[in-house]
Amino acid sequence: MSAGQGGWRLRKNYKQMKQIILIIAGILLLLSVVACSQRDKSKILEQYKYTEETSVLTILHKNKLGSWIKEGMTCYGIIMVRDENGIPKRMKEIHAKVISIHSESIKMEALEDIIINPIVGCNKVSLKKGEFWDEVDGELFKTMEEAIQYIDDHYPGLRMKH
Repeated sequence: MSAGQGGWRLRKNYKQMKQIILIIAGILLLLSVVACSQRDKSKILEQYKYTEETSVLTILHKNKLGSWIKEGMTCYGIIMVRDENGIPKRMKEIHAKVISIHSESIKMEALEDIIINPIVGCNKVSLKKGEFWDEVDGELFKTMEEAIQYIDDHYPGLRMKH
């Protein structure tokens, strides 16, 4: 065997090994793609189930409101002026519409104008017809009488009468 034939065989063996490695890599890649596509994905999909949060209230709100509150209905809320320490100073009932219900708040729209003049330690509070707020305390009532009764019972002397 001459020196030229030995180099030729090495090159031939190198080419064959390279082709074999590429074929094996291709087969492994194809098997992994097929295995991934056939894997049961139902358990993975269960982790990503969408849960509807609108129209679902926290237990706190359900306990205060009951099941009567619905999107689109009108009811009465309470506007409260607090001093710098968070102590309520004045209150007024407000006619409002439930826009949307979320787990932590209820988006409300004012159906009337309310202005509560400032007192010492408090800023003036006003809410104009068409303005929105997020009700987080769940103090909503079916009727004006219920709202007034709640204010008078829980915050005697703080309700503005005009």
